[in-house]
Amino acid sequence: MTEISLIDVLIVGAGPVGMTLAIDLARRGVSCRIIDRAENYPIGTRARSISPRSQELFADLGVVDALSAATEVPLPWCFYDRNGNVVREVFVPQTPQTPTIPYPGDLNISQQHTEAILRERLEAVGLHVELDHTFTHFTQYEDHVVASVQHAGTVKEIRARYLVGCDGGGSAVRKSAGISFLGATWEERFALFGNLHVDGLDATRCHFWTHPTRGLLSLSPMPRSDTWFFTAPITPDEHGVFSTPTVETFQTIFDERVGKPGVRFSNPTYLSIYHVNIRMVDSYRRGRVFLAGDAAHVHSPAGGQGMNTGVQDAYNLGWKLALALRGAPDTLLETYQAERLPVARELLTTTTIRLQSWGQADAEGNSAGVHSIANRLEGKDAFSDTTQLGIHYRESTLSWNRTTTTDIRAGDRAPDAPCLHEKRREHIRLFDVFQGTHFTLLAFGKQPLPQLPSAYQNNLRMYTITRPGNTATASHQTLIDSEGHAHRAYGVHGDALILVRPDGYIGLTGERSEFGSILLYLQEIVGH
Repeated sequence: MTEISLIDVLIVGAGPVGMTLAIDLARRGVSCRIIDRAENYPIGTRARSISPRSQELFADLGVVDALSAATEVPLPWCFYDRNGNVVREVFVPQTPQTPTIPYPGDLNISQQHTEAILRERLEAVGLHVELDHTFTHFTQYEDHVVASVQHAGTVKEIRARYLVGCDGGGSAVRKSAGISFLGATWEERFALFGNLHVDGLDATRCHFWTHPTRGLLSLSPMPRSDTWFFTAPITPDEHGVFSTPTVETFQTIFDERVGKPGVRFSNPTYLSIYHVNIRMVDSYRRGRVFLAGDAAHVHSPAGGQGMNTGVQDAYNLGWKLALALRGAPDTLLETYQAERLPVARELLTTTTIRLQSWGQADAEGNSAGVHSIANRLEGKDAFSDTTQLGIHYRESTLSWNRTTTTDIRAGDRAPDAPCLHEKRREHIRLFDVFQGTHFTLLAFGKQPLPQLPSAYQNNLRMYTITRPGNTATASHQTLIDSEGHAHRAYGVHGDALILVRPDGYIGLTGERSEFGSILLYLQEIVGH
């Protein structure tokens, strides 16, 4: 059965990536549906942290406060040797908030709680996840896509202008598009993952036991839950086969490798055998079909960046799809792959290196490998490579540098900074003025800007940023940089224009006198 109505976007996969995209599109007035093959919402933990950069985009989408309320302070990590003696106890340092970085550290939250919060937000913007909808294949036409979907024993066809596959590493959308998934499976590295109840263990610590030949076994209490997250490297039997894991499997492995009396496992909610895949696509797009998240790239879980990278894929794509649906040139959609594919490539490299460092600990038992990990955890910049705040798009065609009066570059993340709203006489953050679906122009200096043409007024908001004592004569809003944080964050040495994209990255840096460059940029991007 073919549905007559034509929607703007069909999203396949209702994990954090798909829901992030759906929320972003809905607030932009884009008609979309989000489907998932699961019959019920998943329980159990896969991703367990939300990076600082992801928190920034979740703040823009209106969910970061709920996510923060559902998190807990990270617990100390306790490393034991084979005899149960404490080798090291590590208290993970908490990074302080700064004027430019409001979310300096990861949020410790299980994926099932993250998904529940995103579903609430999804419903608030008028959407819901359609469960038990299995995508099988699509047919692409010049101006739309027809997706075949199985539901309740029937096959129906959904018509959409664009299709986005957020359906994980085994993506049916990717396979239907014929997009290669290049890389390898590390046949020598398998792990047992599980969420289960644990009795007889201190729940105020994350526990790691070393074994001279079996590597690191870990048990970590899950935030806002009475379950624990279990991981341990395993090997197949002599036939290269794994038995289906049960709670008895976990108990046996723990008893054999740790032997701590009184520790008992029960009531598992999620049991899995995980093998490391390091793969990525050679294209994020096939015509009107796009991929995001694990559908486009999978890697080692070391560093906890998989879900975070996926939601940032969605955040990069959402505003571009919305503008394309309103007449922006197709070249805007081409920048999705151009900007996100290098990020995925770098991610595969860094997470593989991190995995190898854990492999060193596996090989060296309770000696140098464990201390190497512990030393890094205790370091000042223990997680600086996982904040994702340094991701940039400097090489993108959307990044225009037209001035030498700023240290910051087009393509960089736009920093936050506290200011004083001149008319309202209230404190406001730059992230507050960025929030929404628009471009933002920051005009440093006191000289007035020309009136914005009416064609751009729905897409651009303008703010003059001045130092205290300077009187700006502006037809738009003025922010006073009372403590100089904005000027320092953007490295402004004189008058300058900074154009911030809807996803919080800088699109253009220019001289104050080059207001015409702003209009030219918007004309090329927005298409009018």
